[in-house]
Amino acid sequence: MPSSKKMQLRFSTCNLILLYLGAFIALLGVISLAFFSNLYDYIFTSALALGPDTKAFKAWQKPITPITMDIYFFNWTNPEDIYNSSIKPNFEEVGPYRYKQLKEKINLTWNNENHTITYQYLKHFYFDEENSPCHDSDVITTINMVALSAAHMASDWNILLKQTVKISLFTSNIYVQKTVRELLFDGYEDSILATANAIPFLSEEKVDRFGWFYGVSIKFD
Repeated sequence: MPSSKKMQLRFSTCNLILLYLGAFIALLGVISLAFFSNLYDYIFTSALALGPDTKAFKAWQKPITPITMDIYFFNWTNPEDIYNSSIKPNFEEVGPYRYKQLKEKINLTWNNENHTITYQYLKHFYFDEENSPCHDSDVITTINMVALSAAHMASDWNILLKQTVKISLFTSNIYVQKTVRELLFDGYEDSILATANAIPFLSEEKVDRFGWFYGVSIKFD
C-alpha cells in the first residue's frame, strides 16, 4: 500500500536523522570533554601554581588569615602549704589568653632543578587583648619547671654533677610567680640555667631563659 510505504520511508528517515544527531552529540560531547578538561587543567594550574607573580604565591607566602590560639593556665593558690601533707595543692584554671599567629615565609630559594622552594618561617604573635578576658600581665603561680626538669635530668648523671644540681635546687623554690608573657614568650632567668651554662660539656646550646615558647617565635608584637 502506498501510504504504508510512505510511513515506513518516513520512519526510516527519522531513525537515520536521530542516529546522525546522536552520533553528532556524542562526538560533540567527547570533543567538549577533552577541550574543557584541558581548559580546566590550565585554569587550575594557573590559579594554584606557585610563581613570583601569581595570586596563589602571595597567599601562600603571607596568609592574611591569622591562627587563633587560646591558652589556659592552672594557677597554684596555696603553694606555701606544699610541705603540709594534710593539705592538698589547689589549682584554679585561668584564661583564656588569646593570641593571633601570622606566619610568613622568608629567604625563599627557587630550586628549578626539582621545581621546589626552600624557605624559612617567620612567626608573628599578637596578644588579642580585645577578645581575651584576661591580660598577659597577669601573675601566675605555677610549678618551677626548670627545677623539676633539672632534677629529672640529673637522675642519670654522675655523683659530681648530681651534687652540683642539688646545690642549685636548694637555692630554688618549688614554685615561681611570673607573668603570663614571661611564662610564654619573654622567658625568665633562673639560677639553675646559669649553673647549667657554666658546665661546658653539659649542653652545646646554651639557654639563658625559660619560657614555654621562648625562642620559638622569632618576633612578638
